[in-house]
Amino acid sequence: MNIYQEIISIILISAIISGLLAIPIISLLYKFKVVRNIDVDFSTLIEERKSKYGTPIMGGLIFIIPIFLLNFLFNLNQFTFVPINLFLATGLLGAMDDLLNIFGKNRKKKSLSRSLTLIRVHKSDWVKIMNIILLPWTAFSTFMHMFESNPGNGLKAHEKILIQTIIGLTLGSWVHTVIGSNLWVPFLGTFNIGIWMIPFTAFVYVAMTNAVNITDGVDGLAGGMSLIILACIVPLLIVSSQDIMQLTFISSAIGALLIYLYFNIPPARVQMGDTGSFALGCLLTIIFFMIGKPLLLIFFALPFIVEVLSTILQSVSRRIFGRRILQMAPLHHHFEMLGWREDKVVFRFWLITIFCCLVGIWVSSF
Repeated sequence: MNIYQEIISIILISAIISGLLAIPIISLLYKFKVVRNIDVDFSTLIEERKSKYGTPIMGGLIFIIPIFLLNFLFNLNQFTFVPINLFLATGLLGAMDDLLNIFGKNRKKKSLSRSLTLIRVHKSDWVKIMNIILLPWTAFSTFMHMFESNPGNGLKAHEKILIQTIIGLTLGSWVHTVIGSNLWVPFLGTFNIGIWMIPFTAFVYVAMTNAVNITDGVDGLAGGMSLIILACIVPLLIVSSQDIMQLTFISSAIGALLIYLYFNIPPARVQMGDTGSFALGCLLTIIFFMIGKPLLLIFFALPFIVEVLSTILQSVSRRIFGRRILQMAPLHHHFEMLGWREDKVVFRFWLITIFCCLVGIWVSSF
């Protein structure tokens, strides 16, 4: 069996497993009322999006389970053990957030100003000491809150960032130990960054995980963009290394995402939720570090990066200057507010992603 037959076989097997799981998963999500809640979705300010109320979320399980099973059963070794399990852990983090948003209770957040007031006026020295000790954490949570437009009942931004950073540092330790600390820089060559590879990996992981999560706001958008990126990496690997471990990881994702998109294209029967978007961000990070060129994400995943930057800029402008840059962030919602239909937004983002991937393939040759 040649490399092309192996790739197609893995894609087909993954698609079959995903297809067998899709209907039961969607049915279970409906049964247990794991569906989109309009109360925690600010995007329903767009009239067309109100129809999405009641759509099952956590549909990311449709592709997470086949990817994990195929790689755990047939691609597990010292090289892949850590990334495969971190992929699953990231999906579980997203699942926790999804479930808390639906079934969790609202938790009060202590503000930085309140902590400073308690430190200054509270009668109990113990309370003052505890607030002083927790002051950095309170300051961090207050800072991260500025990026939450409607946090709901799920994990708060600072909680997610903390857990993601821990997972990212774990991934970074694996990269530093197994892959090495050489960083390829487009047009300039390769540089050894030593121990800095660990925090660099963590940063890329956190950035990509949240970028895909933010982009997952329109049916078919994040899933389709991820599928395009993965499909464009395959010829790159075939030409360069033909590493079957990397190709198995990518091919299993392509097959499972094909089936997921069948149920997710507008109007979606299921949405991936944070479960799927977190896992996809992790998957993209792992793959680009596996091939030794993580900076290619700047080109391949540029639409994801623009999406997260649009959200950050909107939040900073709104909180500090009191006015919005976009009608609604992230960028895809801005276009919807301008009157673009959902399918128009999705297809144009797909086309832009294809163009960015072609640029990425060209850059990779230098």
